[in-house]
Amino acid sequence: MRTRYRAYCYASGEIHIGTTTPTGAVELATGPHRALTEEVDVLARHGYRGERFVPGVPETFSLAEKRDAVARFVDWVRGGSRAAIWRTGEQVRADIDALQEIEA
Repeated sequence: MRTRYRAYCYASGEIHIGTTTPTGAVELATGPHRALTEEVDVLARHGYRGERFVPGVPETFSLAEKRDAVARFVDWVRGGSRAAIWRTGEQVRADIDALQEIEA
Protein backbone atom coordinates (compact mmCIF):
# COMPACT_ATOMS: atom_id res chain seq x y z
CA MET A 1 0.00 0.00 0.00
CA ARG A 2 1.32 3.42 -0.94
CA THR A 3 1.51 6.11 1.69
CA ARG A 4 -0.71 9.10 0.98
CA TYR A 5 0.97 12.38 1.80
CA ARG A 6 -0.75 15.57 2.79
CA ALA A 7 -0.05 19.19 1.93
CA TYR A 8 -1.15 21.44 4.77
CA CYS A 9 -0.65 25.00 5.90
CA TYR A 10 -0.65 27.02 9.07
CA ALA A 11 -2.17 30.46 9.71
CA SER A 12 1.08 32.00 8.42
CA GLY A 13 0.32 30.43 5.04
CA GLU A 14 3.45 28.27 5.16
CA ILE A 15 2.86 24.98 3.35
CA HIS A 16 4.35 21.68 4.49
CA ILE A 17 4.05 18.11 3.27
CA GLY A 18 3.86 15.11 5.59
CA THR A 19 2.05 11.88 6.31
CA THR A 20 -0.34 13.52 8.77
CA THR A 21 -1.89 16.95 9.20
CA PRO A 22 -0.80 18.36 12.57
CA THR A 23 -3.20 19.95 15.02
CA GLY A 24 -3.65 23.61 14.17
CA ALA A 25 -2.95 23.12 10.47
CA VAL A 26 -5.40 22.92 7.58
CA GLU A 27 -5.15 20.13 5.02
CA LEU A 28 -4.99 21.35 1.43
CA ALA A 29 -4.42 18.20 -0.63
CA THR A 30 -3.43 14.53 -0.60
CA GLY A 31 -1.44 12.46 -3.06
CA PRO A 32 1.81 10.65 -3.78
CA HIS A 33 4.80 12.44 -2.22
CA ARG A 34 6.63 13.25 -5.43
CA ALA A 35 3.59 14.50 -7.35
CA LEU A 36 2.30 16.54 -4.41
CA THR A 37 5.71 18.09 -3.79
CA GLU A 38 6.09 19.00 -7.47
CA GLU A 39 2.67 20.67 -7.59
CA VAL A 40 3.27 22.64 -4.40
CA ASP A 41 6.77 23.67 -5.52
CA VAL A 42 5.46 25.03 -8.81
CA LEU A 43 2.32 26.75 -7.51
CA ALA A 44 3.28 28.10 -4.09
CA ARG A 45 4.95 31.40 -3.37
CA HIS A 46 8.55 30.90 -2.22
CA GLY A 47 10.21 32.63 0.73
CA TYR A 48 13.80 33.76 1.02
CA ARG A 49 14.81 30.63 2.93
CA GLY A 50 13.04 28.17 0.64
CA GLU A 51 9.72 28.15 2.50
CA ARG A 52 6.54 27.62 0.48
CA PHE A 53 3.53 29.84 1.15
CA VAL A 54 -0.07 30.06 0.01
CA PRO A 55 -0.05 33.18 -2.20
CA GLY A 56 -1.71 36.15 -0.54
CA VAL A 57 -1.67 34.84 3.02
CA PRO A 58 1.56 36.46 4.31
CA GLU A 59 0.25 39.90 3.30
CA THR A 60 -3.06 39.60 5.14
CA PHE A 61 -3.82 40.49 8.73
CA SER A 62 -7.25 39.14 9.58
CA LEU A 63 -8.18 35.48 9.82
CA ALA A 64 -11.06 36.06 7.38
CA GLU A 65 -8.64 37.40 4.75
CA LYS A 66 -6.28 34.47 5.33
CA ARG A 67 -9.17 32.00 5.07
CA ASP A 68 -10.32 33.55 1.80
CA ALA A 69 -6.79 33.53 0.33
CA VAL A 70 -6.33 29.84 1.14
CA ALA A 71 -9.76 28.99 -0.28
CA ARG A 72 -9.00 30.88 -3.53
CA PHE A 73 -5.64 29.10 -3.80
CA VAL A 74 -7.04 25.56 -3.45
CA ASP A 75 -9.90 26.32 -5.86
CA TRP A 76 -7.39 27.68 -8.39
CA VAL A 77 -5.02 24.71 -8.04
CA ARG A 78 -7.87 22.21 -8.17
CA GLY A 79 -8.71 23.32 -11.68
CA GLY A 80 -5.38 22.17 -13.12
CA SER A 81 -4.20 19.43 -10.76
CA ARG A 82 -3.69 15.99 -12.21
CA ALA A 83 -1.75 14.05 -9.61
CA ALA A 84 -3.03 15.29 -6.26
CA ILE A 85 -6.49 15.52 -4.79
CA TRP A 86 -7.05 19.10 -3.67
CA ARG A 87 -9.83 20.02 -1.29
CA THR A 88 -12.39 22.65 -2.24
CA GLY A 89 -12.33 26.22 -1.02
CA GLU A 90 -15.53 25.58 0.94
CA GLN A 91 -13.97 22.60 2.74
CA VAL A 92 -10.93 24.68 3.67
CA ARG A 93 -13.09 27.58 4.88
CA ALA A 94 -15.07 25.19 7.10
CA ASP A 95 -11.88 23.70 8.56
CA ILE A 96 -10.44 27.14 9.33
CA ASP A 97 -13.70 28.23 10.94
CA ALA A 98 -13.69 25.05 13.06
CA LEU A 99 -10.10 25.72 14.16
CA GLN A 100 -11.06 29.27 15.12
CA GLU A 101 -13.90 27.95 17.29
CA ILE A 102 -11.56 25.52 19.05
CA GLU A 103 -9.05 28.29 19.79
CA ALA A 104 -11.72 30.69 21.07
